[in-house]
Amino acid sequence: MAIDDLGKVSGESRCKIDVTGDGHVAFDHGSILLTWDEPMQRWIESRRTDSLETLCRRFSRMGSNVVVFAAFGVLVVVSG
Repeated sequence: MAIDDLGKVSGESRCKIDVTGDGHVAFDHGSILLTWDEPMQRWIESRRTDSLETLCRRFSRMGSNVVVFAAFGVLVVVSG
């Protein structure tokens, strides 16, 4: 399903805003996001070091299910 500039629902591909069945919205097939995201990604990747990579991976693992559920369990015990 697509919505044009006037808010009319249309199935044509010339529309500026595409709304998928799962609720995601893409403006001009994602070109706006790529305009911002791709240069930032290249800049970050060009400055990546081993120690920075290790640090980022450690922070990323803090969001894993094991860490989150364990922290939740500790908070439940402490607050109870």
